[in-house]
Amino acid sequence: MPLSPNPDFELYDNVGRTTEQIHAHNTGSPTADDLQRWDAAAAKPLIDAAGLPPSGHGIAGWTDLLGQAATGSHFHGIASAVLDHDEGAVARLHQFLVTAATWYDERGDQTSSRHYQGLADRFDELADDMVQLTEDLARTAYHHTTTAARATRPEPSPAPPPAPPGAGKPPRR
Repeated sequence: MPLSPNPDFELYDNVGRTTEQIHAHNTGSPTADDLQRWDAAAAKPLIDAAGLPPSGHGIAGWTDLLGQAATGSHFHGIASAVLDHDEGAVARLHQFLVTAATWYDERGDQTSSRHYQGLADRFDELADDMVQLTEDLARTAYHHTTTAARATRPEPSPAPPPAPPGAGKPPRR
């Protein structure tokens, strides 16, 4: 005959655990963290073989550079490079989401495909908003810079009045 567990044991054993962890233990199912860890371990040989750096490293240098921008022009130029529709990081992330949607679509999982395509569409809208904001801020900065430059530039002195007729001619001898 198996021993009955102490009714307080699970209570104390669950201290510090999340509801998801307790439910997973009780149902014998994995948590979202378990699934993520297992998937990462399964993909690690593919990632290592491709020789790719961690995915966030691609943008890290640009983020550091943006933080070091000395002027509004520098800032807007760097932001524009990241937001570029063809080669920027934002375009690459959008392409990643579209590829994920296509992958699910090719495998007949329309629900997941629509979910990723919806994310790609919303991300595209967000990217357009970011580009518009950067352009607007660049125009505003340019306007403020040119207005400030005009305000600090001294006005040219007025031209001297024209000389009276006959003035400026050498005297006759």
